[in-house]
Amino acid sequence: MSARRGEYGVDAPMVPIVFGAITAVAAVVTVVLIARGDPWWWIVGLIFAWFGLQTASFLYTTLQGKFAVWDDLLDGLSLRGDEQCVDVGC
Repeated sequence: MSARRGEYGVDAPMVPIVFGAITAVAAVVTVVLIARGDPWWWIVGLIFAWFGLQTASFLYTTLQGKFAVWDDLLDGLSLRGDEQCVDVGC
C-alpha cells in the first residue's frame, strides 16, 4: 500500500465510544464476578470479549481498512495518470 495522504477520522464516532463503554463495563463486571466466585462470570466475559473485538474491528476498518480497500480498487483500474474524474462525494 502506498503512503496515504488523507485523514478522514472515524466514521460514526459514537459507535466505538458506545462499544468501548460496554466493553469497559463488562470487563469490570467480569472481574467482580470472578472475584466473588460466581460460576456465571463467563457469560459477562463473552459480552466483554464480543464488544472488545467489535470495537477493535470497527476502529481498524474505519482508520486503516478503507485505505487498503481503496488501494486494491485503484490498482485494479490500471490508471495511467492522465485521466480526469469527478468527485461526487458520498
